[in-house]
Amino acid sequence: MPMSNEQNTAFETANVGSSSFSPDELQMLISGLVATVIIIWYAWLLVSAYKSAGAGKGITFAKMGSIVMRGMFVLVVTLALVTFM
Repeated sequence: MPMSNEQNTAFETANVGSSSFSPDELQMLISGLVATVIIIWYAWLLVSAYKSAGAGKGITFAKMGSIVMRGMFVLVVTLALVTFM
């Protein structure tokens, strides 16, 4: 949802001197940080599940498909929300 003129003016007034970010640039920065964190989380999930399955610590290779699909669902939904909001 785009900002109104009053909101944009208030943002620019509050942002004087501290940085020269526009609202769009700030949104892009936050979206990029969220995307980076969720991708790193997914990589950690896959590596941890693979190591646990290989060591025989409660996760079997049969359960890996479920873990991968659930993680992929969270990844896709989060990235879609970040991208299209």
